[in-house]
Amino acid sequence: MIGCGTMGSSLLKVWLETKTIGQAITISPSVSTIFAGDERVKSYRRLQDMKDFTAIKDGDKSHSPAFDCIIYAAKPHHVQDILPAYAVFKHCLFMSIAAGIEVSCLQKLLGKDTPIVRVMPNIASSFGQGVSIFYAPQPPIVRHHEITIKDLLSPTGVYGKVDNENHLAVVTALSGCGTAYVFCFMQAMVQAATKCTRRNFLEKGLTQKEITSWVIQTVLGASFMARNSDKSLEQLIRDVCSPQGITEQAIRVLMAEDGLASLMEKTIETAVSHTKKLQKSGQQKSR
Repeated sequence: MIGCGTMGSSLLKVWLETKTIGQAITISPSVSTIFAGDERVKSYRRLQDMKDFTAIKDGDKSHSPAFDCIIYAAKPHHVQDILPAYAVFKHCLFMSIAAGIEVSCLQKLLGKDTPIVRVMPNIASSFGQGVSIFYAPQPPIVRHHEITIKDLLSPTGVYGKVDNENHLAVVTALSGCGTAYVFCFMQAMVQAATKCTRRNFLEKGLTQKEITSWVIQTVLGASFMARNSDKSLEQLIRDVCSPQGITEQAIRVLMAEDGLASLMEKTIETAVSHTKKLQKSGQQKSR
């Protein structure tokens, strides 16, 4: 694994816990302490520090490590500086989780015949509750590569495939960034309830710890219902809103013309726009 930050370590954590992989090598300037003492993970600061890399670079394949997959999990803007050194592993499957860096850009750095898959996971993957959507052009991706891809993604949660690489921009804005949106919504609920209890019940307000716990369970319960019910989200909303009831009155504020729906549309459009900028930047730098 190239780079082992928040997302990379989340994936590595679930792969090791589920025994999807038996061992791993991480290469990152700042060696992660998360896997310190774990004999299954060997960490290096540079590719050149890895045993036998010199022999591989000089064309001696007898010492070539039997990698099933090399994962690029470093920052998108570092791809031009980092990846060319890995072109020697031309027959190995490369998985990139770098947002906005297209397969065409990666192929220019690694070789046009290198099997490359782009994956957009999210942070909940570390608990096996994530969403991971991938794009894998055929060829050079073939059957045994797809098996490896699915073996790696299945323990992370829900996974799926898109046939149009451009769709990954929306996937990034939706599920890739989406956990942060939910955390923000939960935080806003906690803050609003905390202020409300202090304004209306000055003698003894609810504690922030209590409120946070109830908000988390409320979101968890709503997610469970949405996942396990045959009803649409619109119907689930109506089921909670009794006519002229408290929830209905509150929802009118939340879903006003300038409310949540409008704000969410702007949020996702901003994320898609930034993803496109990363794509354009990657295309220009790889020329």
